[in-house]
Amino acid sequence: MDLRLMRYFLAVVDHGGVTRAATALYVAQPSLSQAIRNLESKLGVELFDRTGRGMTPSAAGRALEPVARRVLADAEEARLRVLRVAKLESGRLTVTTMSTFAIAPLAGALTELRHRYPGVQVHVRDGATPAGVLSMVRSGEAELGLLELPVQETALAVRSLGSEELVLAAPESFDKTLPFRVTVADLARLPFGVVTKDVLGTQPSAERMAPLVGEVRCRCAHRQLLWELVAAGALCTFAPRRVAEVMLPGVALRPVEPLLSREVGLIHRTADLSPAGRALIEILVASGDSG
Repeated sequence: MDLRLMRYFLAVVDHGGVTRAATALYVAQPSLSQAIRNLESKLGVELFDRTGRGMTPSAAGRALEPVARRVLADAEEARLRVLRVAKLESGRLTVTTMSTFAIAPLAGALTELRHRYPGVQVHVRDGATPAGVLSMVRSGEAELGLLELPVQETALAVRSLGSEELVLAAPESFDKTLPFRVTVADLARLPFGVVTKDVLGTQPSAERMAPLVGEVRCRCAHRQLLWELVAAGALCTFAPRRVAEVMLPGVALRPVEPLLSREVGLIHRTADLSPAGRALIEILVASGDSG
């Protein structure tokens, strides 16, 4: 139903005639009269009893009136909701990633997003693997995804957020014997812990780390368990520097020679992004530039 015709109909009801309604609506009286006739023609009924110079709703008009008011109220509510989303006063954003990317850079970026736009709801989904992250974004389950680059993907927009250093996290018992920058020879004599899915995965950084890992003493299904073992002094491991600084406070972090790093990437569908999605991308890009 044409919302304009609904407004015209209610104006005539409220003002008791076309003349006063046209004045209130700032439209020409003949145009308003024609619009009412068009509405009656579409509905196949007369909406007004035309007596003298006034107009009162007919039985059909009285039946339409509450419906028309509800339709206009719902339309206004929808307009206001869309406006709040556009202004980032509300809205919902779903992001998918893997555990270490959730710690950095996503946690900091979401904190900034919440400070700027507290009305936006954010949902973070665990993609578990690069393939899982790609699948969720392709299907629309998530609007944005964070993962390691490069990825072989033509259907999605892919953007680099820069590289981050991977370091050796070594408890004090092992760190005392290590130089500031550790070499392959230094790594060969250290007991390592690894996350099973990292070893079995195809991420470029995992492939580069594999030949550098010393003796693997523990394969963990859960990353948190590995971090607990490293913090307790039982094992060493590789980790992104920013992640290790958060999750392994007090554990020595040593750069590796040759330098180890991974490229952080952002993916999304090529269709229009939501205002919240664009805002988070802006924050992530700025964070990558400053880093």
